[in-house]
Amino acid sequence: MKEEWNNRLWMDVAAHGIAVWLIRIGGTRQRWSLRLLLAIFPDVVGLAMCIEEIYRPGNSLLWILGPNNDGTSDDVLAEVNEIIERAPTPFGNDNFIIVVERRASLPGDGNGSDLTPERVESTLDHRTLVEKMVLRGSRWNNWKRGNSKQELLEVLAKAIPTVETSATLIRAAVMGRSMARLAARVA
Repeated sequence: MKEEWNNRLWMDVAAHGIAVWLIRIGGTRQRWSLRLLLAIFPDVVGLAMCIEEIYRPGNSLLWILGPNNDGTSDDVLAEVNEIIERAPTPFGNDNFIIVVERRASLPGDGNGSDLTPERVESTLDHRTLVEKMVLRGSRWNNWKRGNSKQELLEVLAKAIPTVETSATLIRAAVMGRSMARLAARVA
C-alpha cells in the first residue's frame, strides 16, 4: 500500500513538472500542439491550463508587512471573495482553488517598515517559501453556502505578515475560465 501511494505521488509530481514545462515552451498556446497533446495526455493538458489560471496576474494578491499596510485578514478575504464571485463558470465548472504562500524576509528588509509592494514583487522569487496552504472546493457548495470563507480566515490568521515572514502571496482562481480558454484555443 505504501509503495502504491509513493508511485501515485511520483506520478503527480511528474505530471506537474510536465505541465509546467508545456507552459514554458508555449505548448498550451498553439492549436496544433494542444490538439496533439489532448490526444496523448489529456490530463496533463488540463493540469497545465489550471496552473496557467492560478498564475494569471489578476488572480494574485500580495499581503506585505510595511508602513502603509494596515490590511487585515478580513480585507484579504474581501479581495479573494471578489475574485471568486466575479469569475465566470463556463461549462458549469465552478471549482476554485486558493493558494496561500508565506515567504521569508530578506536580509535587507529590516523590520519591514521600508517594504513596498514593488520591492517585494521584484524579489519574490528570491524569498524562501516558508509555508504553503491550499484550499479547494466548489464555489456554489463550499464558498457561497459552505464554510470555505471561515476556513480561509483561519488560514489567513496563520499567514499574517511578520518580521520573519514579511510577504504573503495569495492566489485564487476559479477553474471554469481555464476550460473555456482551452475550448477557444482548440476550436
